[in-house]
Amino acid sequence: MTTQLTETDDDTEWLKELRILYVEDEEGIRLQLGQFLKRRVQDVIIAHDGREGLALFAEHKPDIVITDLLMPNMNGLEMTEAILKINPRTPVIITTAFNEIDYPLKAIDLGVEAYVIKPIQTERLTRCLLKCARNLSFEAAYRKGNQLLRLILSSLNEAVFIINAETKQLTYCNQMAETLFGYTQPELIGQMAGILYIDQGHLQRSFADILKTCVDSGSYECQGRLRRKNGEIFPCEHSVRPIIGASATEPLQLVYVVRDITLQKRAENVFLEHQAQLDFLANHDPLTGLSNRRCFQDRLKNALARSRRLKTHLAVLFIDLDKFKPVNDRFGHEVGDDLLRTVAGRLSLIVREQDTLGRFGGDEFVLIIEDVRDVSAVTQVAEKLIRALDDPFEISGHQLCVGASVGISLFPSFTQTATEDGESLIHRADQAMYRAKLHGGDGFCLYEGDTEEFTCQSQQG
Repeated sequence: MTTQLTETDDDTEWLKELRILYVEDEEGIRLQLGQFLKRRVQDVIIAHDGREGLALFAEHKPDIVITDLLMPNMNGLEMTEAILKINPRTPVIITTAFNEIDYPLKAIDLGVEAYVIKPIQTERLTRCLLKCARNLSFEAAYRKGNQLLRLILSSLNEAVFIINAETKQLTYCNQMAETLFGYTQPELIGQMAGILYIDQGHLQRSFADILKTCVDSGSYECQGRLRRKNGEIFPCEHSVRPIIGASATEPLQLVYVVRDITLQKRAENVFLEHQAQLDFLANHDPLTGLSNRRCFQDRLKNALARSRRLKTHLAVLFIDLDKFKPVNDRFGHEVGDDLLRTVAGRLSLIVREQDTLGRFGGDEFVLIIEDVRDVSAVTQVAEKLIRALDDPFEISGHQLCVGASVGISLFPSFTQTATEDGESLIHRADQAMYRAKLHGGDGFCLYEGDTEEFTCQSQQG
């Protein structure tokens, strides 16, 4: 050896953890280089020829192999070929006094790490060892990180795929992807991502959107539906991030994360159903399902605004059953409630869809009729309502007759310009209803403008 090398502390750190197999048949070189290596690395295993070296490699699994080229029993190239079949990642450094071109070419074909000509320069050898040590350290860190990443991915509650954006093929999936979609990993890897989609057209549109959004903003997120192996379609959240290749020749990869939101959607649907029920109860009479006082007043306010804006007329009808109290007292509240529900049903069959029918409580019902052309149109509706309630009701085996009185107020009056609000219209319709009762019931009364005059008509004549 012709050169002594002084390593830095950093270099020593890279080398000291190594286990090296050194194979050399010449005793003098073997002893000298062996001592050099033992001062620098953790463990040196020495063999006298290729056959012994191969056996020691299988037994001790060294990190790096340094071998002479020409040796008895098995030469360095033959041993290297056998070693790389056992572990293709093992760095091999060949030393030889022969510098014919054939040997380096054969060594390169085998994939050796370095080729050092004798007499060995320790500086050159140390550089080769440092390069191998760094590569081994990086590979170990990468494998450790990769194992940790796979462990993390396998423990996630989301399905994770890696997709080749160019071919749309699945190149990786975690354990949750198997569980969520019902496929095994071998069934998924290499498949087109369309295996997860409802249809191929959806896949094409989705990928076009995903790629554009990833290029523009670096990520893509949405909700959608995917298909399991058994054909079941389920709601999910998609999250996509691109993995940009280290070079322009590397294809773009997409990390595709899928979360099943079936339970979330069910909870949302239950919430929406409950919210709809609460909204309904807040605006409707629980007994009859008609608009309650609050809802009726809101709709009347809106109807008045439309009437003023469009310069049209509307009417408010106040309907009160004539003989409900005796029925309720005699047959009880259960029969009374059934009667009120049936009354609401009959009234609903008469009113138009755009009009609002409500119940204020007890046996009081109210009606808004919009876009009134003339007074006779309103009185005709009142007559229909009264006739509908004149027919007997069959409730719990009882034939019940109740009849009704109806009060009507108009906005604005056909004879005067009125400034009423909703409450005053309801109040005047209520007054007209009581006037109809004073005339014997089973009829209607129309409140006449600001003169507090009433036009009444009874079905009884």
